[in-house]
Amino acid sequence: MISAAILLILLAEVQGVLYSITPDYKVALQQSPTELVHCYYQEKLRESGWNRLYIHANAAVEQLQQYRGAGMCEGYATYKEIYYAYTNFYKSLVLKGSPNVNAQVKSFQD
Repeated sequence: MISAAILLILLAEVQGVLYSITPDYKVALQQSPTELVHCYYQEKLRESGWNRLYIHANAAVEQLQQYRGAGMCEGYATYKEIYYAYTNFYKSLVLKGSPNVNAQVKSFQD
């Protein structure tokens, strides 16, 4: 059994921006007993080189909904990083006309 002191330390470590996915797949900024999942997103890139995402699924919800909710929560929390990765990839490889870019990759990007 985890002691109260250890639990407080663990919770303190997992602070960040909270996102919750409701049963109708909408994003809320607070936890709910009926949520599919909630996640904490920490921007720690400058400190450690990595951002952190902690996802907690609701065990009372069916597994497929947990998976979908987790994917949506991850995408919502990290949309800026997804955008930056896409634009950097596109600019560095496709727009410069690199001969090393596979035609299927170019097609996918388009």
